[in-house]
Amino acid sequence: MKLLRFIVKIICLPLILLLSLLIHLMNLGMKAYGIALSLFYLVLGICFVIAVCTAQWNKIGVMAIMLAVTFIISFIVALITFGVEVLRDKLKGFVFA
Repeated sequence: MKLLRFIVKIICLPLILLLSLLIHLMNLGMKAYGIALSLFYLVLGICFVIAVCTAQWNKIGVMAIMLAVTFIISFIVALITFGVEVLRDKLKGFVFA
């Protein structure tokens, strides 16, 4: 039984390394996404002010939908990153316990 547990721990080590690399890449991607999103929000804010000044209410609705979609995408990315980090931490707890 101890031999089987040892073999499973050895097999889990590359998976932990792969998950750690994936988390690092996702963090870099989220930082790049944050920079792009801040520029997008800047342009969207300027367009929003122009649309309010010219009373183009349909365009304001479209911009609100675009804003909601970017918030949803950010939330989904955070949930995926959280799930991968939890999986990696559970594997580390199993291997190093």
